[in-house]
Amino acid sequence: MLLGYARVNGEWQIAVKRLMFQTEIDGSDHEYEVTVNPEKPEPLLKASREVRSKSMRLIPKLLDCLKLRGESLLKSIDAAEEAAQKL
Repeated sequence: MLLGYARVNGEWQIAVKRLMFQTEIDGSDHEYEVTVNPEKPEPLLKASREVRSKSMRLIPKLLDCLKLRGESLLKSIDAAEEAAQKL
């Protein structure tokens, strides 16, 4: 299961996506995983109780990722503003 912030039904929201992974072996005998039959994202609030319960352990990691992404965007904006002021 994958938990993320996605556009579902035209709205941005926390969503879950069920994935299946299959292990493959390349020509050099190295194993790697590929996604097989991914489902479309579903709003977390409309997911089953079981899915919502399982997703709770993923929320801290999602929040950390969103925080890092937001901080990165702010740094990009600050850099763009500094570059614009030098023009």
